[in-house]
Amino acid sequence: SASRSGKLPPSLQLLAAPRSLVLVTPEQEVWLQPVPYTQPFPTTTETDVLTVFLKPMFGDPSSACSTDVTNTWTGTVCNGTAWYGVGCTGDGSAVINNTGFVESLLLPNCFPGGVGVAASLPSQVSVLTALTRLDLTGNKLSPNSGLPADYSALTGLRLVGLASMDLEAGPVPSSGFPQEWSSLVNLQQLDLSNNRYLGGELPQSWTNMAAIVSIDVSNTGACGTIPGGLSSQVTPSGLPSSCELVNCRRYLVETLQPMIDSQVQPGSACNLTSAWPSSLSIDSWAGITAMITVVGTTPVSDVIGFVLNGCYASNGNSFNVVLPDGLSCFGSLTQLLFNGNNAAGPLPDAWTQLNQLQELWVTDNILTGSLPASYSALTGLTTLKLHQNQFTNTLPPEWQAMSLLADISISDNTQLSGAVPSAWGNLTSLTTFRARTVGVGGQLPPSFSALSLLTELTFVSDTLSGSLPSEWSTLSLLQQLTITSNRATSTMTGTIPNAWFGPGGITPSMSSLQAITISNTAISGPLPTDMSQIFSLTKLDFSANKLTGGPTPSSGFLFEYNTLQNLQLISLASNQYLGGTVPSAWAVTMSSLTFLDLQDTGVCAPFPTGLNSALTPGTFVNSYCDDLPAALNLATNFKPLFDSGNVSLACDLSSWDISNPLCSNTWSGALCSVSPPDSSGFSIGQLTSLQLIGCSAPAAGSAAARQLPASITQLRGSLQDLVISTSYLTGTLPFGKCSLVGSCQAAAAGALAVELGFMNQLTRMDLSWNLVSGTLPSLWSGLGAMQQLDLSANRNINGSIPSDWSGMNSLRTLNLGGMDKLTGPLPETLISIPGLADVTIESNSLTGTLPAVWDNLFALTSLVIGAGGNSAPGPSVNGTFPQNWFTSGNLNNLWNLRIANTKVSGPLPDPGSTFQAGFMGLTSLDLSSNMLSGTLPDSYQGFSILQRIILNDNTQITGSIPTSYSTLATVGLVTLNVASTGVCGSIPAALPSPPRRTTWCGRQ
Repeated sequence: SASRSGKLPPSLQLLAAPRSLVLVTPEQEVWLQPVPYTQPFPTTTETDVLTVFLKPMFGDPSSACSTDVTNTWTGTVCNGTAWYGVGCTGDGSAVINNTGFVESLLLPNCFPGGVGVAASLPSQVSVLTALTRLDLTGNKLSPNSGLPADYSALTGLRLVGLASMDLEAGPVPSSGFPQEWSSLVNLQQLDLSNNRYLGGELPQSWTNMAAIVSIDVSNTGACGTIPGGLSSQVTPSGLPSSCELVNCRRYLVETLQPMIDSQVQPGSACNLTSAWPSSLSIDSWAGITAMITVVGTTPVSDVIGFVLNGCYASNGNSFNVVLPDGLSCFGSLTQLLFNGNNAAGPLPDAWTQLNQLQELWVTDNILTGSLPASYSALTGLTTLKLHQNQFTNTLPPEWQAMSLLADISISDNTQLSGAVPSAWGNLTSLTTFRARTVGVGGQLPPSFSALSLLTELTFVSDTLSGSLPSEWSTLSLLQQLTITSNRATSTMTGTIPNAWFGPGGITPSMSSLQAITISNTAISGPLPTDMSQIFSLTKLDFSANKLTGGPTPSSGFLFEYNTLQNLQLISLASNQYLGGTVPSAWAVTMSSLTFLDLQDTGVCAPFPTGLNSALTPGTFVNSYCDDLPAALNLATNFKPLFDSGNVSLACDLSSWDISNPLCSNTWSGALCSVSPPDSSGFSIGQLTSLQLIGCSAPAAGSAAARQLPASITQLRGSLQDLVISTSYLTGTLPFGKCSLVGSCQAAAAGALAVELGFMNQLTRMDLSWNLVSGTLPSLWSGLGAMQQLDLSANRNINGSIPSDWSGMNSLRTLNLGGMDKLTGPLPETLISIPGLADVTIESNSLTGTLPAVWDNLFALTSLVIGAGGNSAPGPSVNGTFPQNWFTSGNLNNLWNLRIANTKVSGPLPDPGSTFQAGFMGLTSLDLSSNMLSGTLPDSYQGFSILQRIILNDNTQITGSIPTSYSTLATVGLVTLNVASTGVCGSIPAALPSPPRRTTWCGRQ
């Protein structure tokens, strides 16, 4: 029971059986536990040591001892047959020569020329316990082959020669000199010299080697204090006070140096043979910085800095240089610089072991591959320089773990892609971020607002998009800000945030800013006003954007910037729509300004003479200020819609190029007026006329119908003449909800948000012969300056004529001909337009009567009313013809009257007397295709200049042509058409008549 509880009885006896384990107690309790049978491991014999472990080494064909070893090492050693290099304890006796046990093993220099063998010192040599002499000098072994601690069993050894064997071991975690060898009390000579990678302290326990005469550790990595009692036996007499990492030295000498050294690679600019002398420790080599650390009790010269730059800066990668991954052996490395060596390949995974690393520079190489997420393990990094390489793929968000990172550069890696990870906003120690000429783009990360220590921020990428984050206003320590893209392809939007410079507590937001560059982007809008508060600015570069501003109501070159007295450079070049005059205050306060570039802008006279010396020679100051807002509007919103792109077609708008000022009147269809210069020399041009006539239909498959751009209202300051005719214009008529005092709201859903109701400077608008639909906007009554309004031949316009259009009290011409779908009555309110002279209204759907009050249209010269038909079903103008139009004497200016294709009935209008007719100025009277009745009025003979009387298709007109009409021939009557009427009889002499006819009957 005791055994079952886990405790063995005190009298337990252990007996071995071939296939079982028997446990017997005095109480004869027996438990049998079957175990698998295992053949006992055979004892290693001396012959085994030589034939199994040493013969493959020294019998290798590359060995100079190969033939002798192969031919003699047969059978059993020390059994009467001589083995090459092997001495036995029976040697020297004729009876027992070559018998006994192995007493010496002497195989020096079997590998001349340093060929070496891929093997280590076999620990099994410790079986040769009779050994007194061991000499394997000059046989180069594999790296990492050290001194076997098991040799401590060879207590009979008197001479050991293991020099020049390329042994490697130590100095940490344990010395390459085994303390176990202290048991070699008979050892007299120990030669370990010329094993440069055998390092560490000589063990204090070696003082137990009572017989020792000589210990040679010259040209090894032996270091530290020579143990007391051995000072006279050790060569050299003094050792380096600290130990170097011998495995790292091997890597530098045997791997890195051959790859870089100009003595080996003629293309290299680095002579490492001179810079890294083999006779000196690596802490004295050029580019290497070391410090003494104690590992356990061992002082180690720990490399903390490695710098090797510019070896292949201009010679390509002809020599297959790669990043030295073996530097990972320097576990305390804090600085690693490997720049300008044209190294290829990826960042080594092994470097993730350098967890003390603070600075990593691998710039100006041709490194490829992804930036490894595993480098997030380098949490001690403060500086990471990766610029001028060929890295690919995206930036790893995992690098947010580098919480101490202060300076990162990924510039000049054009194949990096994607956006900067938002997670990098957690790198709150960052002071410098550089991403110049990279493929990384997209939206600039708003999360960088958390990087409150940033002093320099640079993004230069042709793939940037989105807007400038207003959240960056928190970057109060920022001194340099650079954002550059390719304006031709940039999809960046929005403006330069005024919030960056506006109040941020007591001081402005980016109050430390000294240099700002935002160029070659599609950023638009005005210059930020509050930047005038950043008094530390010395450089301002907003060139090659799409900035706008000026020339009115104030210049695009802000007066407020006169506070920036430290500015040395201003570049606003290639912002074609930014213009106006440069404030004279700039010349007074900007005394440090030496460079002012306003090339390819809308800068105009007068220009401050005090800035002439700073102005770049290529800057053209226009004699007048161009209408930049109108030019931008036309180029951006109108040209893409209407440009035929063909010089042989109408609406070729290739001349719409801001390199020529809009008001130079070289833009096809656009005209300006330029004001005379005022007393200061200021003159301004303004777009007054826009005519786009006969533009071809949009190309098949074009993205959108050709609707009048909503931006038309932005032209309201000066545009007087708007003609877009016969140009396939679609959509509803532009209308707005604007009061005449300037309060505007959005247009109704489905209609263009164009506030034409507020464009009260328009004098002519012609949208005829298009495809416009919808109703006539009543709010056009606000177009108080309108003189000519032509909407004819837009057959889908519907609804009634707004009665409050009487508000267009400057109207002279109203053309609503060919509309087809206009409904409702003719508005009587038109009589409130005192100058209305020309009215055309035609629609199949009009109703009501001819307004008798229109006899008060005193200025009327032409009136055309029609459509609907006199016999077709459906609505039409009806009722009788207002006789007062002819009798009141108010329409004496009317020269053209056409009331046709209506259901107007009753007698023909009659002036009542020839005297009254004589006062009327009618030259053409067309009352055809109505339902008029009665006879031809005799008073018509009094019309003094009448040329045409057209009365056809009025079947109820009867009687004959009055003979008095002969007098009309004398005043120029050329046409009298009574076809399809009831008029019959003789044609009066002198009147025009059909050939060979002197009588007429209208029904013939």
